[in-house]
Amino acid sequence: MFEVLGEVEAERARQDGKWGGPANDDQYNPLDWHEMIADYNGWARRMAAMGSLDRARKRYIQIAALAVAAVEAMDRQTNRPAAKMAAQMARPVCDVDEGPCSCGAFH
Repeated sequence: MFEVLGEVEAERARQDGKWGGPANDDQYNPLDWHEMIADYNGWARRMAAMGSLDRARKRYIQIAALAVAAVEAMDRQTNRPAAKMAAQMARPVCDVDEGPCSCGAFH
């Protein structure tokens, strides 16, 4: 499972590099995301029907990455805790168990 998730993460990085990341993603609403995902799903279905499982698999990885982008964009738009948590996870590991910490928190 982790190998597949790594592929999805790599595809997200590729998409961000191509399209501009959050600055691009945040302009879309849930219906836009649905349309993009449905389009890629149609291509995956066609590839599978033609027996091209490698190409269908590639589309499914792209679909999973698009779904991640959609959720991330919605989290930013609604200021959900998941977006805050992701930002906090990017911080350095805390250096204390209790008391003031270099991360800015008091544990």
